[in-house]
Amino acid sequence: MEVGDKVYLYSGDAREIKELKFEHLDSPIKVYNFEVEDWHTYFVSEHDVFVHNSCGGKGKALSPSEASEKITSAERTGSGLKSDVYHRSASYLSEGQLSQGTTFSITGGDGVDRTLLQVSGELNGKTGIFEYIIGSDGIVTHQIFKPGGIINGVPN
Repeated sequence: MEVGDKVYLYSGDAREIKELKFEHLDSPIKVYNFEVEDWHTYFVSEHDVFVHNSCGGKGKALSPSEASEKITSAERTGSGLKSDVYHRSASYLSEGQLSQGTTFSITGGDGVDRTLLQVSGELNGKTGIFEYIIGSDGIVTHQIFKPGGIINGVPN
């Protein structure tokens, strides 16, 4: 976590981290890192901040502007080729729209790091997010509009 990163609330609103404070304790305290099967996301604190067990990539995600530049001219594979309205509509966002999104580094089941871009949007009167996964080769392997989706770094 770094100053400038965004956190997301239960409401779906984003908040930017303005400051980090480190607390030095006189003695250690017990903390817990747990995972419940099939449940990797939680809302914590009195502010309902969305957290996700770390399964993110070890690599560095492309910036939103780098990702948007690649997406607009990228070859598509996988769900990037599906023809239903939710998958196909993601092909029509402009570079400017895409650059307003948030990027995350994710690691696939194959151990390969990729960039996930999620950006708020609307389709046929429904609000949600457009989402893309871009490989290091610049190919879009996944794209979709998720009605009601929130930006959280977790692919849909």
